[in-house]
Amino acid sequence: MKLVSFFEKCNKSFIYNEYINIIDDYKDYEKISRNKMLNEIILCYKDNPGKILEYCNEKELKLLEKLNNNKTNYHKFDELYRSLYSKFFVVSEGDKILIPDELKETISIALKNIDYKQVKIKDEINKRFIGIMKLYGIILVDMLADMYNHYYNDFKIFDDCKNYILKSFYLRHYIFIDEDICIYNDYYNYYDYAFDNMPENLDYKYFEKEQIDSISNSKYNIDDKYVNEISNIFKENKIPLNYVDTFVAYAKETLDKAEPIELIERRIIVYLRLFNNKCNINDVAKKVVSIFLDIPCVIYKGYSLIEMMHKEKEKESIFLSKQHGKKISNDKLIKKYKKIRRESIDALELCGDGIAKENSIMSRYMNLFNINKIYFDLDSLLCYIITFIAIDDEEPYFYRFFKENISINNKYYEILNDIKNYNYSSLFLVEKINVDKGTILLRDTKTNKNIEIIDICLSANKDLENNYIYTSLFKVDNINFTVGYIIPFVDNSYDKMVNDLKIEKRRILGCKNPQMIEILAFYKLYCKNKNISFSTINVV
Repeated sequence: MKLVSFFEKCNKSFIYNEYINIIDDYKDYEKISRNKMLNEIILCYKDNPGKILEYCNEKELKLLEKLNNNKTNYHKFDELYRSLYSKFFVVSEGDKILIPDELKETISIALKNIDYKQVKIKDEINKRFIGIMKLYGIILVDMLADMYNHYYNDFKIFDDCKNYILKSFYLRHYIFIDEDICIYNDYYNYYDYAFDNMPENLDYKYFEKEQIDSISNSKYNIDDKYVNEISNIFKENKIPLNYVDTFVAYAKETLDKAEPIELIERRIIVYLRLFNNKCNINDVAKKVVSIFLDIPCVIYKGYSLIEMMHKEKEKESIFLSKQHGKKISNDKLIKKYKKIRRESIDALELCGDGIAKENSIMSRYMNLFNINKIYFDLDSLLCYIITFIAIDDEEPYFYRFFKENISINNKYYEILNDIKNYNYSSLFLVEKINVDKGTILLRDTKTNKNIEIIDICLSANKDLENNYIYTSLFKVDNINFTVGYIIPFVDNSYDKMVNDLKIEKRRILGCKNPQMIEILAFYKLYCKNKNISFSTINVV
């Protein structure tokens, strides 16, 4: 079977999309025919048999080896067939797949020089790049290299990583590079819209390495765990599973373009009315939509829709906090509180300067966090932990820092010493917020006693009433306050939290300090609850 005769009636845009991946000096779409494109592709492979090895992964190469002397039924290799077909390495004849006549000799030559050990290494690197691109969709070449090096250590030099992206023949099939921008090919038909409408002041999201690994191994552009949830709903409601691929692709594009999520809801309702109109259609549709709220979006630089909704809520919270701070700023007690807060923050920053000079201390803490797979999004909590909480039984860092640098500023030492001496951590129930006074009444779940604290930012948020927070309280000049970090537990029952905390504490590795274990366990519980997003700011 001839390659040219097999593909000559194929959609021209399909051939052109792959033609520009294979041919370096490609011609404009309007200036080249199907046949000329196919002949250029054949000539390129014949002149460079090694490109065939570059362009295939291990499974594809092994199927080509199988096909080298035989035809085989493509139903056994459906997904691999589609991949090799899109690269013009195979054609079909009835229900059989075979290597096209023009490339038989060239592919046979290429298959003699396979080092499968190197192929496996290359495949792993390629999968990781593709996984990152599935999550971000559109990203600068330099940033893609930075992101890769953030998650993996395959490249010791930044330029080596960047050059791999630019020169990899395999990645061309998945990533289109337009000057300095990488575009994931599956998103190409709407990348212009997504790129033009990305929020300028939004940074790219950092994922956990496990999330990159997971989506790298998925045949979909979303994580398999979401596809499995959708598939289960389809099964339960008698929707044929061959609709899953189409539905997932449609929903992903809807999210990536920030189109109304109601479109996804309408599409699933159509399916339900066709196949299972006896179910509670609205409940099933809402369940499906809730799954897609968690999926990373291209237009939001990897953030999900639910995370963007939380970010909007945070902006509103910060605005309200600032307005609230202006309103009550003339109260004598508030003035005193703001003064103490300013001084305590300055003192913490002084400790931070010292930590930056002692890489061994920071690396110890970073190793502890890495072992427990903790990635802080509350800077104030990280600052507090490194300054005050030892990993084992040694002195907290700030004691040693001030002993060695006591002449720096004795006032700061006194403030931090006061804070350390009245450092009380607990899980608190927010009983009452007095917005006018800037105070919050907390019930300590350890002692069942009430404690009133001052906090301008928190007291602007009445939504926290009757919910639980975990924090450390400090008393300086008879004022109770927090040093900045708050870990909220919204909509959780107390008994469940206590039980979950016991389990989480047993999972914390690499430290003996009970307070450190407790803080890390609470933070991990907080991170697992996707319904919670929270930020605090210093209104001083």
